[in-house]
Order: sequence, then C-alpha cells, then structure tokens
Amino acid sequence: CFGSCFIFLVSFSFLFVFANHRENHIKRVSQSSNLFVFPLSLNLYNVKNKMFTFSLFSHTQKSRKVTKDGKTVTHPDGLIPLGKNDGFSLTAGKTQGLYIRFDVPVKTLAGERKAVIRLTDGKKEILSLPILLHVWNFSYSEATACTTAVGLYPEFLEKYASGPVENLYKTYYDTMLANRVCPYTLPYDLLDSRADAYMNCERVTGFCVPYDRDDDTIRAYYRKLSSNPVWMDKAYFYPVDEPTNPELMQKLKDACKRLERLFPGYQIVVPYFTNITLPDGREQMDVMAEDVNIWCPKMFLYTDPADLGRVEGAEAVPVKDSTMAERLRLEQAGGDKVWWYVCWEPSYPYANLFTDMQGFFHRFLFWQQKMEKVDGFLYWGADYWKYVENPWESMETVPDLSKTVSGDGSLLYPGAPVGFPDAALSSFRLEAVRDGIEDFELLSMAEKAFGREYVQNKIAKMYRSVCEYTHDGRAMMELRRSVAEDLEKTAE
Repeated sequence: CFGSCFIFLVSFSFLFVFANHRENHIKRVSQSSNLFVFPLSLNLYNVKNKMFTFSLFSHTQKSRKVTKDGKTVTHPDGLIPLGKNDGFSLTAGKTQGLYIRFDVPVKTLAGERKAVIRLTDGKKEILSLPILLHVWNFSYSEATACTTAVGLYPEFLEKYASGPVENLYKTYYDTMLANRVCPYTLPYDLLDSRADAYMNCERVTGFCVPYDRDDDTIRAYYRKLSSNPVWMDKAYFYPVDEPTNPELMQKLKDACKRLERLFPGYQIVVPYFTNITLPDGREQMDVMAEDVNIWCPKMFLYTDPADLGRVEGAEAVPVKDSTMAERLRLEQAGGDKVWWYVCWEPSYPYANLFTDMQGFFHRFLFWQQKMEKVDGFLYWGADYWKYVENPWESMETVPDLSKTVSGDGSLLYPGAPVGFPDAALSSFRLEAVRDGIEDFELLSMAEKAFGREYVQNKIAKMYRSVCEYTHDGRAMMELRRSVAEDLEKTAE
C-alpha cells in the first residue's frame, strides 16, 4: 500500500536476456482512485555499458473487434512511447499495463542487472517498480536464422507523411528491421547504390526483386546482384500469389520461363494453400516442383492428417501418396527452401497474428516453425490500412474477407495520430513476433550445438502438431530458459 488511497499490484520481476537482444516485459499496476502518473526516473544499476537501455510504453485499448454476436470488444495492441515528462492515466479499479523494452547490445557482459522504474503523481514518488535481469554469457548474432518477408506498402503511409513518403517508408522499414523483420521491398531501388548497405546488412535476410520491370531492367538487376553471392542468395521474385486455378498456374510457368532467360539462378517464392488437379491430370505440387525453389504453404497445410475429425477446426489438403509436410521435406532435401505463411486464416486452433489472440500464439508460431523444419516466415502486410480510417481506432483491416478477423495485415501503427509525426510505432504483436524470431535463433543455436534431436525433444514437451499443442506461455518460457542454460554451459 502506497499512501492512503493507492494500491498497486506489483511484483519483483526476474528476466533473462542475451547480448544483441531486445526483451520485453509488462508491469501491471492498479489503484483505488483515478490518477495521472509520470515516469520519474529510469535507472539501471551495475551497468558498465551505457548502451544498455530500456524504454517505456503505454498501450491503447482502441484496436477493436466486432464479434460474431455483434458485440464490440477491445484489445491492447499499439504501443505509445513514454518519455520522462509523459504521463498516463490510471483508472480506478482497472489494471494498466506498463510495457518495458530492454535493448541489450552485443558487448554487454554476463551477470545481473537491476532496473528500477519510479513513478510520480507529479509531486512525489508513489511507486518503485523493481526488475532484475540476468544476462546470459552468449550473444545472438546479427544474422537471423529465420528468413522473413513481410509486405510494407507506401500507398497506405502517404496520409501520415509530412514530407516525401519515401522517407517515411524508410522509417517503417528500419523499425521493422530493428525487430528482425524484413519487408519485401528495400527503401531504395536495387540499382541505387544506397541499397547496397541494406543488401550487405546481416539482419536483412531477403528482399524482393521487382518482377514488373522491363527486360532491360531485370537484366541490369541480374548483372548487379550476381556480382555478389550474398546478394543473390537473398534476392527472390514473387510474381504470382496463391495460384488456385490453371490460369494462375500458367502465369507462374510463364514467369519462370522469362526469368530463366533474364535472371539465371533466380529464386521464386509462391505462397499457396491448394493442390488442385490440372487439366492434364497432374497435381499442382508436381507442376510447381518444376520451377519453384522457395515453397511457401499456408501454415495449416502442415496439419497431421490424424488430426482431421479429432481436433476441432483442423483442416488439411491432400497430396498424392504423401502428406504435405513429407512432400515439402523431400523438396528441401533436393535443395529448395521452405517458408510458410498465415493471413486472415487459419484461425484457432492454429497460431496466427490476430489482435484477439494471446501473445503466446504469435510467439509460439516460430517454435512450431522450427519443429517443422520451415526456413522462413512470410506475412502479407504490416500496414494494410485500406479499409480503416485510423488504425488506432479499428483493426478491422479485411472486412472484404471477414467481419470478425482483427489485425490481419497490420503490425505497425502510424505515429501522427498520437503525437509522433513521421514515426512508425510498434504493437504487442510485432514485439511478440520478434520474440518468436529470437526464440527461433536460440533453438537454431541449440541445434548447432546439440543436434536436431535435442531441439525436437525440447519442443515436443509442448507440441504435437500445428493444431494441437500446450497453450502455456509459462511453459514456453521455462523451455527457453532450459535451452539457454544448456548453451551457457557450453560457453563457460
């Protein structure tokens, strides 16, 4: 109890972090009367590297969803930065989350760190929020084991840009990259020398080469990119999305023939969720195998057929003489890459990135990805605001597809409506995605150190299939801790 009328529900927190890592934590506070409070100070103790910092955020409850019974419910998602002079409201009887982000640089020494966040009502200190951090004795690399490819569209940024939209696009791109997520398109044309720094950046796992350019431009792209094997390995084309009929399959075939002529050694990614039978009797998978070298099934295609009829909501697509997972592993064994994707579907029991899903699902999606030996994650949009006037007021982004899905195709928020012009603001979901990508990195490090079976056995403690797994964030964090402890022993 602090004073006569304030009751804050606070506990001492113990976090485990890595060098070259961004960690998040939520402190929940509540009190018995309305109050407007300010962060009085942000103190870190036992810190030898001054770059070790943390930031505070409040969150909005306005990203709403209309449920099937017509009720409107809200979910916290967008994160608003709090400076030392920025306050936030605490409403009597309600709990408010204070979101804390820790940035741990590469050269941070292992050991214990204590953070204390002090709150004031404007006149006196009313609360001290203690956090203890344990820094492991190994570091994440700049390169990320999980390839990412996420849509970012300048046309939806224009209304929030005070200057050229290209500048704001770069801000959004850099914000995503800081969270280990790579948009499809670089901030600069590939022939622009300014693009070279991004293509050389270890955090950039890939970039899309524009297919809709004329032949001479495609050839020019090839001449430049083929001069650097790293650039060629990151470059991919994405000319056809979700081929579901013979016409789109022919379009894919034509695109590959063109690229064979203009861009030898091309990589092409094709998101798909069907396995249609073509007029000549062949399955879609067999035809795609002739040209596709980055497979990208919708995540539910990894459903174990044994789950059909046993797990409510499970769905699958048949493949001749095999399962989709088995077929894709054969393609991987032949040298192809495999990514997967989610969009406005699948829904529960599958993991996805909807605002009304717990953060556990957003994060555990990448544990599932590791278990299924999937190399990368594709997501179609981070700023798809075509149908929303203000993303802070509504996340009903795809009403043309679903009236109940919330947040599909949007992981960022514009800064301008909340007093941060020309800023890209994060969300709970983007932070959870980054956490999942860094968990994927940790599991990849463990796989390299201890073998594939070690990682499978760890994940199997929570996971049976993409639609049947333990929904327990605490259990996931304990598994993460046990993997880190094992890795720490090898680094001693």
